[in-house]
Amino acid sequence: MKAAREHLGGEAVSAAFWVALREQTLDFFSNPAPLWRISVANDSRPRLPEGAQLVDWGRTALAQDRRRCRHLARRRGAAGGHACCFTPGAAESPLHPLPEVLMRYHRRLKEQLDPQGIFNPGRMYDGL
Repeated sequence: MKAAREHLGGEAVSAAFWVALREQTLDFFSNPAPLWRISVANDSRPRLPEGAQLVDWGRTALAQDRRRCRHLARRRGAAGGHACCFTPGAAESPLHPLPEVLMRYHRRLKEQLDPQGIFNPGRMYDGL
């Protein structure tokens, strides 16, 4: 870890920091605004929303500006970007909207695996 830090820069943090990040108890998470996760390809250089944000090693950003999150992810779509809302009820769908072709695959798969439609109906996408 020391060699990586020397090569990449940055500072060491305690194990407690990683637990607080995982459990979402860092001060960053105390903001009542909806929490969005934007994921983009590692080689892209997204312009992230202004304001509070947290960026991890995998180029995932946690941000709280919903107006910009899906727009940014859509613009990065060619590079594999997407945005998800982590706050229940804060968005019409928690997951990034799928193109109709992919939605058809999702519907077919759901029909095969859950013909009665009893497993988490509508949890990921309306109608699934």
